Amino acid sequence: MNKAALKALKIGAIATALLVVTGCSDLALFNPKGEIAEYEKWLLIISAALMLIVIIPCIIMAVIFPWWFRESNKKATYKPEWQESKILERFMWGVPIAIIALLTFITVQSTIDLNPKKRIESEKEDLVIEVVSMDWQWLFIYPEEGIATINTLYLPVDRPLKFRLTSQTVMNAFFIPQIGTQLDVMSGMENVLYLIVNEEGTYQGASYGYSGAGYSDMKFRVTALSDEDFAKWVKEQQSHNNSPLDWAKYQEFVREEPINAPEQYFHPIEKGLYLRVISQFLDLEEVEEHMREHIHEVNVLKPKIEALLNRPASPALTHIFHQQ
Repeated sequence: MNKAALKALKIGAIATALLVVTGCSDLALFNPKGEIAEYEKWLLIISAALMLIVIIPCIIMAVIFPWWFRESNKKATYKPEWQESKILERFMWGVPIAIIALLTFITVQSTIDLNPKKRIESEKEDLVIEVVSMDWQWLFIYPEEGIATINTLYLPVDRPLKFRLTSQTVMNAFFIPQIGTQLDVMSGMENVLYLIVNEEGTYQGASYGYSGAGYSDMKFRVTALSDEDFAKWVKEQQSHNNSPLDWAKYQEFVREEPINAPEQYFHPIEKGLYLRVISQFLDLEEVEEHMREHIHEVNVLKPKIEALLNRPASPALTHIFHQQ
């Protein structure tokens, strides 16, 4: 291989590596604006650094060893009878085992810490936001405020956010890279995600799961405001917005399937709209039958539980027993 071709190969490899590492032009994952995203950033960095302890020496040795032990190098020591080195074997086995053990600990601890359903400790009350993935847009409902938006999301800073997520269509993935944690959404089911944003600004969320032709345009603007500004925005929507959202209007959005849908705001909101979206995919008679069977099984187990505990069942179990 001539020098020009080798140089071109090196430049191409560097350019490819940069594209893979950056992923997106603004490096959103490495510019977190919330404590969950900050945790996830350092988790990525530490995990990559630990793995590079093995990868970098291997790459260096893959280049140096063939070069040093080439046939034309008379300085290289030729040892055809060499078999083993206890020191080298301890290093070759010990370092990877230590790294795997450390990565295991980090993985277990971070899985516990980053449980999406784990509430974020705060003196402030959670802001509940109901999220519906549609073709090809996002619907956000603020049930306590009676407000809904499409493709735009307003959040208060330093206040725990409880997202309740579902889908009108196929499975999708909800993700705001600078705030943290991607989570799948599915029809007929609810997923719960706790997040928090710690810095005012404008960020971008999107669909990060392939769900069809328009998924790449399923982006939404996220605006993080101070508590005072968020309260003003809520009051403004409640006072001046007279565009109600009910089940009939919702069905119109479902039928439209727009791509690059504009931002929209609604008030008031039909109560229970989010639950109605979920329940349309459920066989309520089947659910009721399943619950009755479950209660029957609990009643059968009641004497065994009391005998095992050597005392009457707890008030919680007793409440379940009386629901039959």
